[in-house]
Amino acid sequence: MHPMSSTGNTTAFVLLDRSVGVEYPASLGQDIELLFGRGAGPAIGAGTPRVVLTESVPGNYHLTSPFAAPRHDLKRGEALTWLMEEIVRALVFDLESGVALHAGAVGLRDRTILVAGRSGAGKTSLVAWLASNGFDYLSDELVGLNGTGEVAPFFRPLVVKPGTRDHVAALAISESAGAIEANDNLLLAPSLSPPSREARQCGFIVFVNFVAEAELSMRPLSAAQCAAKLMEANLNSRNLEHAGLEQLKAMALATPAVSLRYGRFDQLAGTLDQLLRVVVGGGWSASESRKFISALGSDAPALPGPKNPPKPPRPIPKASERRFEGRKLTIGMATYDDYDGVYFTLQALRLYHPEIVDEVEFLVVDNHPDGPHSQALKKLEGPIDNFRYVPFGEWSGGFVKGIVFEQASCPYVLCMDSHVLVVPGGIRRLLDYYADHPDSVDLLQGPLVYDDLAKVATHFNPVWSGGMFGQWSKPEPRDDLGRQPFEIGMHGLGLFSCRKAAWPGFNPAFRGFGGEEGYLHEKFRQAGGRALCLPYLGWVHRFGRPAGAPYPNRWEDRVFNYATGHAELGLPAAEMENHFKELLGEKLAERLLARARNRLADATD
Repeated sequence: MHPMSSTGNTTAFVLLDRSVGVEYPASLGQDIELLFGRGAGPAIGAGTPRVVLTESVPGNYHLTSPFAAPRHDLKRGEALTWLMEEIVRALVFDLESGVALHAGAVGLRDRTILVAGRSGAGKTSLVAWLASNGFDYLSDELVGLNGTGEVAPFFRPLVVKPGTRDHVAALAISESAGAIEANDNLLLAPSLSPPSREARQCGFIVFVNFVAEAELSMRPLSAAQCAAKLMEANLNSRNLEHAGLEQLKAMALATPAVSLRYGRFDQLAGTLDQLLRVVVGGGWSASESRKFISALGSDAPALPGPKNPPKPPRPIPKASERRFEGRKLTIGMATYDDYDGVYFTLQALRLYHPEIVDEVEFLVVDNHPDGPHSQALKKLEGPIDNFRYVPFGEWSGGFVKGIVFEQASCPYVLCMDSHVLVVPGGIRRLLDYYADHPDSVDLLQGPLVYDDLAKVATHFNPVWSGGMFGQWSKPEPRDDLGRQPFEIGMHGLGLFSCRKAAWPGFNPAFRGFGGEEGYLHEKFRQAGGRALCLPYLGWVHRFGRPAGAPYPNRWEDRVFNYATGHAELGLPAAEMENHFKELLGEKLAERLLARARNRLADATD
């Protein structure tokens, strides 16, 4: 989750060119970060309208807004609910630069899919279902249509009403969302890869109407029908010339739309999601999309046969047969659909570290060997004569890095992410270190070099934040990378090294992502080693993923990994458990922790 842009207990939220400031007491800080953190914008500017929450006595709040009468004596859930309403009201009240639409939104690749409908029609439930089935959660309530026909989502939590709580609770998104009880409603903040708030083209519009146990029907809409329905969702028509009709007509002409009626979630699998992936993921024009959608008929219960037959499964490339036992160092990386990262990392190593190329092997463990990047990765065997390719698709996650050590040909191993660059001379000095310490049992790392190339972080501080143990240390000037190695408590694992024979291994039960930082360092210490920072082994890490991560990142895995690691190493778990309860809510966190305990108990029986 992105940190909020705030000064003290203030922050700002933005929709198109409108912003609203929010002031709040410290007692609501974690709630507001959880629910709105990804929606926060720049600091509050002069003249920005403000919504103010104050706390008279503990647990008793008052809300004032320039657009509504004050509200007094609110409990926590009431205060947060009314705050959400007033933020939306303030953003829409005098918005003139675009159309504010009462609609949910999910993302697919670089397109937005709108979910519109009257209040109570089931927008939230459908957005939750789509977000549980591979689409990016963007908004539950509000999007802005700008003057160029793009839509910008306003992030806020899903507001799940009493009648749908049990249905939404059964969806995968509920397992990875922070939850807050708000009177009869449940506020769910999906903890997924943070989406961009930048405006994007709309690729599809679904007008939903949920009727319990109704038969599924999807009816294609003409541009005129779509525009009329969009006008019903227009929240700021009074501010716009011709009530914003021209903008909505242009959007309706450029965007395919359907009217969806359904009665159960199981009706949607293989129908709505398939339609959206075919049409939106196919990059078709609006006219091509309408031709395809028209084949649905007026009340088709499911999609007809696909226009293009599904592609057969991709063949998995064979592992490289060659090995390089005579060399000193394996430089290995585990990757998942990141050919570009692998390519540029390998070529940078060859270009900027030529003095070590004859002493190393390059090893790539492909964690999606039947994916679209695998054949290209395998072909790197041709131009790179000391390159090895190993497919590994039995399971996925960050702990596939352990396979690098299992597959390494050389006595020493440097494991790095497939999007890391090493400062010139760093690997040469690592090899020199091993020459001086041939029997090392230590975990060796180097400082993270920030993108400005001027500052470094030498370690992690042992602090819990955002579902992760460890925060980057205070940035230091990158002015002395020649110091002697020094001991650290923990560090990020974008780059680390050890003697292959000293590798302690990850817990074989670990899956997914989360839990490795700190765990691995303590495991080395318990085996008699240390965690050292070699100041000259600096590395730059590409953190940005504009297209999103191609793999799932689930809270259930993260909680299980931390619980498992603590149990394995005999570490006290109270701080870890309390952090997840504060972050995810007591109810959800305890459910995930209970599952972890049960899985651990089953594994030891």
